[in-house]
Amino acid sequence: MTTGRPRAELAPLLPARAYPYPSDHARSASRPAGARCEFYRSGRDLLGQVDLYRLCWSGDTLLTKDTVPVTRR
Repeated sequence: MTTGRPRAELAPLLPARAYPYPSDHARSASRPAGARCEFYRSGRDLLGQVDLYRLCWSGDTLLTKDTVPVTRR
């Protein structure tokens, strides 16, 4: 995925839904002003903790992409 691309172009590469339950740690990460960020799980193991991919959008354009690591105890 390349930043600056429209959502319609990237949609086929994304899961059907964003992950609705990111941790407080993931949600509190700094984000670009005015951006709307979505989280996606990096693995298919639904019971295990995995890093999250964070995609931040400005309108329908991908502004930033990064990985939010799982906090391990």
